[in-house]
Amino acid sequence: LATVLGEIGVDVVGLANNHAFDQGNEGLRRTRDLARAAGLVAPGAGTSAADALAPVIVERSGVRVSFVSLTTSLNRRGTDGPRFFVGRSEPEGELAAALADARARSDVVVALVHWSVDFVMEADGEQRSLARRLVEAGADVVLGTGPHVLHEVVRLSSPRGEALVAYSLGNVASGMGRAYRLGHPPHDYVHPANVRPEARDGLLLRVGVSVSAEGRIVLERIEGVPLWTENDYLEAPEHATVRVVRLADAGAAVCAERLPV
Repeated sequence: LATVLGEIGVDVVGLANNHAFDQGNEGLRRTRDLARAAGLVAPGAGTSAADALAPVIVERSGVRVSFVSLTTSLNRRGTDGPRFFVGRSEPEGELAAALADARARSDVVVALVHWSVDFVMEADGEQRSLARRLVEAGADVVLGTGPHVLHEVVRLSSPRGEALVAYSLGNVASGMGRAYRLGHPPHDYVHPANVRPEARDGLLLRVGVSVSAEGRIVLERIEGVPLWTENDYLEAPEHATVRVVRLADAGAAVCAERLPV
């Protein structure tokens, strides 16, 4: 999968999320190494807490963009072999230091944050407080993942001008919602990961950022491309095909239901 991501044009993959240690320290270390071998920039994991939070910089056309990857929770800890670390939102001082480092070495700072709770439909006060803290500490763009559903995208003022927070971009490539049937309310006795249509909504977010002569960050363009995950599990459960398409190309019935979301 890492090789495929590199081949289709993905540049940066954040490794910090609640499942980071599902295969222990060695699994996370192997994931980072494979991502790097595939040509991906992979912040969010490292040999120390500081290494895991350390910004990585991608330069394009003379513009330096830093990425910091962090998670607010972990499902488990790694207990095998040499200890490995994942980027965390706490302690606050370590996160602030990482963002200050990113700020000093780049033109634009992006924080990749894994937070919230599965299938919660909007950001809560904890996420909003952390988003504000990230912006105050140096982030210009905050890209959230975690709840598997779309949340709002907002502008915030920052010490450097403007900032943008996407509280959740939903799922992009996922087998969730495979048993949802268009036009039918999902069964409440089935796990939401299997039947909620919101789990098949995603957003490709394009953010145009410029830096003024005075060094102020300006959000020139914010454009969302809604995505929909096609999944024929109900028709072919033994050989299901998952395909991500633009919502505009998903058909009139799908557009009518999902576009308002």
